Order: sequence, then structure tokens, then C-alpha cells
Amino acid sequence: MSVNLLAYLKHEEQLLQEIVILAEKQQKALVQYDATMLEEIISYQNVMNQSLKKAEEKRITMLMSWLSINRNDATNLKLSSLEDHFQKEDLKELKALRKNMKSLISKLNSQNNTNRVLTNRARISINEMISHFTNGRNLVCNVKI
Repeated sequence: MSVNLLAYLKHEEQLLQEIVILAEKQQKALVQYDATMLEEIISYQNVMNQSLKKAEEKRITMLMSWLSINRNDATNLKLSSLEDHFQKEDLKELKALRKNMKSLISKLNSQNNTNRVLTNRARISINEMISHFTNGRNLVCNVKI
């Protein structure tokens, strides 16, 4: 069972890597104000998030049946606590996987924070432009001179 779980954890890692790449692309789209690209990225992010959620659900189910624990315990179980259940040859792989996933989660958190700041700045900038055009004192006309 540990081999199946390890394979599934690798699958989750790949999904997480793809989500990090999407967050980086999202940052580029936000910096360039590319709304079309941003919409495509967001729709793909939604699909990837759903896939990751399904993968997480499957992992929890696997842990529940393998370790005979309840759902809450399986949800809160850390990879480091699983090390006792793995054989030596799989243990190295698990440790490397755990380290890489921790790094990916850290990168994703950082990217999300940066993207949140960029999104807020863009929203404020657009609101300022709209208020500048609509405040009543500025006349904006489309007239050829």
C-alpha cells in the first residue's frame, strides 16, 4: 500500500507544480494587463484546483483504509508521521517528495501573495481612471479637431 500512496503523492506533486507554473503565468499577465490571457489562466487554475482537491480526497481515502484511521485523523496526518510505515527504499523517496512539496507550497504561497498585491493595485488603478472620467469636472469627448 505504501507504494500506491507514494505514487499518488507524486501525482499530487505534479498537480502542485502545474499550479505554481500557472501562478507565475498569472503574475506575468497581471503585470502586462493581459485580460484575455488572465481569463484563460484563471479557468485553467480552476480546473487544476478541482483536480488537486480530488487527488487530496483520494489520498485521504487511501490513508483511512491503509492505516484504519478516521477521516479527521487522515486529513490532519503529516507526511513526516508516515515515515514509520514506509520501507527504507521508499523512505528516501518520501523524504525527497516531502521536501519538494514543502518548497512548492512555499513558492505557491509567495506567488499568491504577490498576485494578490498586483490584483489590488490594478483594481485601484482602474477605479481611479474610472472616477477621473466620471467625476463630472473632466469632460471627455471623442471629437476630431
